[in-house]
Formats: sequence, structure tokens, C-alpha cells
Amino acid sequence: MTKISDIDFSKIPPKVILYGPPGCGKTGLLLTLGSRLQVLDTDNGLRTAFGMQDKWRPQRLAVDAVQFLEEEPEKRALAFRQIKEYIYGLPKKIKLGDFPYEFIGIDSFTTFAKSAVSFVMGNSGKLGQAPEIQHWGLAFIEVNNVLSVLRALPIGVILCVHEMINTVNKEEKVTLAIPGKNLPGEVASYFDEVWYMRKRAIGQNKFRHIIQTTSDEAIMARSRSEVPNETDISCGLLEIFTKLGYKPKETKNALAPPTVEML
Repeated sequence: MTKISDIDFSKIPPKVILYGPPGCGKTGLLLTLGSRLQVLDTDNGLRTAFGMQDKWRPQRLAVDAVQFLEEEPEKRALAFRQIKEYIYGLPKKIKLGDFPYEFIGIDSFTTFAKSAVSFVMGNSGKLGQAPEIQHWGLAFIEVNNVLSVLRALPIGVILCVHEMINTVNKEEKVTLAIPGKNLPGEVASYFDEVWYMRKRAIGQNKFRHIIQTTSDEAIMARSRSEVPNETDISCGLLEIFTKLGYKPKETKNALAPPTVEML
């Protein structure tokens, strides 16, 4: 039998949901992982990060990107099948040593989940129509199957997700922007780290980008590795992973992180 004290948690790769409002810097933070990361781009959101001019630019440009974009969304729904087959093939590639990356990210998982609904509607011959309950159920199964594979991967997984604001009893609640009534909560259950990213004012026209790791009355968040609430993200994502106890792999090709002045 194994005692908890015998488990080397430093070797367990992080599984993280990073969500927040548009423009809060989710993609920019994800791409600070540099050449350690392969990102699956579902909504052409990498264009914004490409234009970012800061100390992390060399790391962002070193990220490997695979695009799964819907070229004719009104006529065909192909993106979900393509990304699903790619993810299903990852366990074999990793086992054979054909996947040289320490982390994989999906940007954004909101678009990915929507593409699952379109995939189901297309298979039903009803693309462009409003989904019915059976379509939601099939999309739910498809997304959960992919999440099961991602959860089992022996590498780090990061999902970038948009935020959605629901009004419950006249109070606004912030959660994951994923279609379906039950899917947002189901997706969050697969991940040990659910971080809400936002800006915090520190002076006139000055902001600090932080991640909220503890839930409050309005925002869902958690950290099973006890990442401090309102952690400053200027150190980059790899350093945050290191702080939660993960030991990054040694690599000769990865660019050294820039020197960042902490505010």
C-alpha cells in the first residue's frame, strides 16, 4: 500500500482551467510556457498574443501551435472531429516518445465545446438549427470523453475558457462559458486547479493581472495545491506551477524566462 507521504507530487503534471473575461490575458499567460507547450487553437485567438510586445514575446513565439478552425461553419462542422481525433491520438504519441512537449493547452475550450454541439447537429442533419435535449446530451458525452483522455495524460493540461455571467436569485454568478446546463460544472470537476483571471487596479490607470484561486459569492475558483489567492501572474505560468510544487522537466531547448520586476 502507498502512503500519502510516499507520493511525489512534484512529478504530477498540473491540470488547470484558466478562465476570465475577454482581454484579461489568459492566452498571453498560457503562452509564457514557450517551447514546453503545444497549444490547440480553436478560435484564432493566438493572433492577439502574436501582437503582444513585452518581455515574454520570445517565449510566446516559440510555442508550437496546431489550429482547428471551422472554415465553413454554416455548411460543415469538421473542427470538433479533427481535434477529438488528435487528442485521442496523444496517449500513443506520448508513450512512443513522439510528443516532445511538457504541456498541452486548448485555447479556447469555450469554442471547443461549441464545436461539439455543431458536430452533433451536423451529424443529425440539423446544422444551424436550435439544439434539442438529445443533442445537448450527445454533445455532453462527446466533451466528457475528450476530458477523460486529457485528464489521464502524463503531461500538463491547461484549458483557456471564457467567462459567463448567470443571474441567480437576482445575484450575478461567474462561471465557465460552456454551452449546456450541466457541462460547466462537469468540466470543472475534472481539474484540480480552477483559476479566475482578472485585472486589479493598483493606481491611476495602472493594473496588475492576478489569478483568483478561492471561490467567493460571485466567482467559482479553487486550488487543491493551495496556490495563494490573487497570485500575481507576471512571473509566468511555469513559475506559478513551480510554486504549487510541480518540478519542471530539464530541457536544453527551452528559453530562459525573462527578468520580471514584481509589483
